[in-house]
Amino acid sequence: RPDKVMRSFWRVAQEGAEEGGSSSTYFNPDEAGFKELEALVHVATVQLGQPLILVDADDLLADPAGVLEAWCTAVGLPWEAGITSWEACMPETWKKWPGWHDDAATSTGFAPRKPKSAATSAKAAKPDDPEEVTAAILEAQPIYDRLYEKRLRAAPKS
Repeated sequence: RPDKVMRSFWRVAQEGAEEGGSSSTYFNPDEAGFKELEALVHVATVQLGQPLILVDADDLLADPAGVLEAWCTAVGLPWEAGITSWEACMPETWKKWPGWHDDAATSTGFAPRKPKSAATSAKAAKPDDPEEVTAAILEAQPIYDRLYEKRLRAAPKS
């Protein structure tokens, strides 16, 4: 979701500078890639005639086995239950962006996100968002909404 992406991008830029991990508070919302993702989806599906196989992160975290099984089916791979867990590690290439990959580096599998209050989980700009973040969220949200409707979904549980 654009609200999560842009706020995270902003937070990491600010924290990196505050904690001495970076000398910059660089924030370029275009690097989030929403426009490019939509363009790639158009090329793949319209120009190349390929089926869209798009996974939403919230769906994946809510039902890792179901979403990954649907993904394996969509791409023609056999399902293996072990793909939902791994050993924690911090790849060397991630170390140049302190704070950005910390959660991924310490994770050992997919897990549902911790519930947040309605105020912090709203899919919109918040009054205390910096102006750049608000503008980025508002620009990316329609793109996200169009793609979200086309996402791959896990089979209903019986």
